[in-house]
Amino acid sequence: MIIRCVVLLVSICCVLGTSIVRAQGAPATAAAFHRQWLAGLERQYPNLIYNPSFEVPSYLQPARVAEFWQDRPTTARDTETAHSGTTSLRLQPGTGYTFQTPMPIALIPGTAYTFSLWARTGAMTGKGVAIAYTQVKPAPRQLAITPWSGATTEWKQYQITFTTPADHVTGMIYLHFDLKEGDAAWVDDVCLQPTDGKVPSTPLPTITPNGGPSDGPATITLSTDLPGATIRYTTDGSDPTMHSWAYTRPLGLRYRATLKARVFHAGHREGPVATATFDVRPRTTGGVPFYPADWSQDVEAWWSRHIYNAKSPQPFTGPITSPTPRINVADVRDKHPNSTTGGIEEALAMLPVEGGTLWFPKDRGPYLISKPMEKLLTYGEGSASIIIKGRSNLHFLSDGAVISGTQINMFLFTSTEYAETKTQEQPITNFYFQNLVFDGGEQAENALYFKHSAQVLFDGCTFRNFVKKPKLSIHPAVLVAHTMTDNFWVRNCRFEGGFWHVYWDGVHEGGILNSYFGPNASQGGFLVMTNNDMAPLSPVQRTGQYIVVEGNTFDRCGRVAVCLSNSNTLVRNNTCTGTSNFIELYGRGRSSTYRGIVYNIYGNKVLDNTLTDVGTLALVMWNCVPPEGKMGTLIRGNTATNMHTILRIDPTHPDAEIHGVAVEGNTLSGKSLPQIRIRPDKLDRLQNIRVIGNTLRGTAQELVVELKGNTPVACEAVLVKDNAIEPAPAP
Repeated sequence: MIIRCVVLLVSICCVLGTSIVRAQGAPATAAAFHRQWLAGLERQYPNLIYNPSFEVPSYLQPARVAEFWQDRPTTARDTETAHSGTTSLRLQPGTGYTFQTPMPIALIPGTAYTFSLWARTGAMTGKGVAIAYTQVKPAPRQLAITPWSGATTEWKQYQITFTTPADHVTGMIYLHFDLKEGDAAWVDDVCLQPTDGKVPSTPLPTITPNGGPSDGPATITLSTDLPGATIRYTTDGSDPTMHSWAYTRPLGLRYRATLKARVFHAGHREGPVATATFDVRPRTTGGVPFYPADWSQDVEAWWSRHIYNAKSPQPFTGPITSPTPRINVADVRDKHPNSTTGGIEEALAMLPVEGGTLWFPKDRGPYLISKPMEKLLTYGEGSASIIIKGRSNLHFLSDGAVISGTQINMFLFTSTEYAETKTQEQPITNFYFQNLVFDGGEQAENALYFKHSAQVLFDGCTFRNFVKKPKLSIHPAVLVAHTMTDNFWVRNCRFEGGFWHVYWDGVHEGGILNSYFGPNASQGGFLVMTNNDMAPLSPVQRTGQYIVVEGNTFDRCGRVAVCLSNSNTLVRNNTCTGTSNFIELYGRGRSSTYRGIVYNIYGNKVLDNTLTDVGTLALVMWNCVPPEGKMGTLIRGNTATNMHTILRIDPTHPDAEIHGVAVEGNTLSGKSLPQIRIRPDKLDRLQNIRVIGNTLRGTAQELVVELKGNTPVACEAVLVKDNAIEPAPAP
């Protein structure tokens, strides 16, 4: 008989889809979610198993660690049957299936352990269940196994005792079952413990350096002397748990933070937490400048001192120093007349691993990329004609040369660190693009796609002729950043086509400055998403934030100028003409991977923008609820002519609530008074919506109405106060 193996003790790997509808029984708030999740993180010593009674809901998928249980098609949590508590694990019919830890666990050598669980089956024709422990290293060896249980109509405990050899390194726990059609078995109260009940504590890890100031990203090393142990760490002020990121290599800390670290070992109880505070300071040398976020600051305060802000106390005025050697791409292409990348790949191959600069002379362009796309497994699948994997310090400079493409995606830059090590602390860094024209030839969907990158700057570049109706791209836009890409900036650039012009998903500390978004986009100018499910218990890292959109021109650039589902974004001093909506707020709601997590929108500011022929100032949809103590969305000081709607509030999804939107001190005019339009059947989902102290010009009409703008709606959650109502301006 062929024995089939299926994982049991573990973590996440299955993605649960993208719907934001609340999972059955899921907690309604992030706080409730954390309480339930943390309950599953606590071991009840001397038992070394996490969540031994399956009480933590299955939608709280834990991180990839051996000590957790994982759902599979042949198992399900059962809240109708339990040996203790309210839940057990029900095993579905299957013959010869084996459940095991997906990765070996390290127990203490030369130690006696007892492994047990309670099981019941009812009447059955299969063999039942059995449990075993097998050494993996240094040599595979079964240390203990029970006979098959047979039918056990009442709960019965099954137990094995084994002693790890003196040279023991790792082993695996197995739960076998053999169930015929119509059979069922339940297991509960799993226990792995030292036979003498003594569980030693892990030692304090070492953090090097132990805090202090650092220019630019701080490089930090964590270490422990305990063999087989894992160090886990956080940078958001919380104590590390089994869900926290595992340390695998020196960390590159890119913001001011307090780092906490703790040692974890399957045979030990969690020990003390080591703490070090790092003051990561700005850096303007060595390529693309670096400026850290301060997570305690308001985005406007952070931007007021940023080195890219011309009005800050110490603005960076350049020049940017590019790395050597510098290679002329035209010369390389001439030596490779059959190149399908315009000489770019051949030039990149000539640069050392430390990096360098590619020069594209305009008078010898264009540089045509016709190479068929290649696929690369990163966080999600990436594909492009030119894939730059794991390389940093690359500058692409020109005096106006054109790089054109005939494939769907032209460039992909990725560290692949998350795919390989499940960490996100060492992105590829230092990419500078100056005075280049990227031409999609009405065939390309993406010009450049960045995954897990940092210190990226586009200066004076143009993007044109990109596809408006994408066929392949998951993130269809001309310029895309994804998966913890930090310090990403676009200055003085021009966008003239595409589905979206710019699409950022999981970006921190970036912005679009003094750029032009033209009319040839089918969706809009700038889409910012908050998606970073790879950091489930770190709101700081999970929520894309500290984004600045300032001094830009949005010229009939599709449906919307700026679309946000993130936090701490400043949209200020922009001009916009001829879009349906200026701002759209789409709170993401629940994570698509960790269904218990709720993503919040907070701290966004829309200030001092000038709008003409824009239908709606702000469309607010999905889930937009600031957490306790955080400011919601502030819309203030904007001027608009020929506008029909101030706010359109439309919580369409069943899970959506919209709280904390303030519209203050704006001057808005149209043929009739701009209205507040809300979905009348969702009024109970609204809280603290304020429209106060604005000047509204136009012919008289009801201010608060349903979505079509006709029927008045009374809503206590919407406060309309102290607004100056004036006649429509003269034509």
